[in-house]
Amino acid sequence: MDLDKIWMCWTDKNPLSEVRKSIISSWRNKNKNVTLVTPDNLYDFVDKKYPLHDCYNCLSSVHKADYLRVYLLHIHGGAYFDIKNPAFDIAPYADKLLNSDKLGYVHIKNKNSISPCSFILKPKSELTFHLIKLLNNYLDKYRDQLNKYPALHARHHSGFNPSQRFDRSKYDKGYCYPLDWGYMTHIILKQSFYEFKDKLFIDFLTLKCSNYANFEEEDVLIKNTREITFIYDNNCILKIPEI
Repeated sequence: MDLDKIWMCWTDKNPLSEVRKSIISSWRNKNKNVTLVTPDNLYDFVDKKYPLHDCYNCLSSVHKADYLRVYLLHIHGGAYFDIKNPAFDIAPYADKLLNSDKLGYVHIKNKNSISPCSFILKPKSELTFHLIKLLNNYLDKYRDQLNKYPALHARHHSGFNPSQRFDRSKYDKGYCYPLDWGYMTHIILKQSFYEFKDKLFIDFLTLKCSNYANFEEEDVLIKNTREITFIYDNNCILKIPEI
């Protein structure tokens, strides 16, 4: 079981920013097995016995990543990180998990502080079967609407309100992409982690910030390969030290 394998997802068609490329490089400097999943190589990692949900291609890029973080770890196991997390060596965590009867390694401080952005899971466990079932049931519920109103923007969600930043001409009056912004991660994933907390290690390192969805190049300074410092507009600075 290869639990030190790291999965990262870039589901959009536009190229990665230089900052995100640098973050991925920093992970590869600290870990031997880092895979970036993109639209070009996604199906190399899809198990034909466990296909993606048939509405996957209707999802926004954000929701595709929300789905894949569970799917990939359910099928293959290993660690998932958003491409915004400071790099560190996950081997000690993966080894501890591998040599235990726990199902995963996550960050749970309390019921209201649970990370959906960084975790390690054993494949095809009680937890991952539970998660993928909930995700598929959620997409089943909106299958007809998703087929009729597929996402037209990387961050499309049910409360999406086109502004001057987006092309209004793409959105016909009444266009109704049905999925909530964070339901798959903030409801399904967090609540499931909390439900299974007694079967998990819960002290995994995680990135926290208030404006996480507004991550831009100017928010990040990569000083060297040893440390990434995240600086946010609320003057909050987070540093993840070497392990």
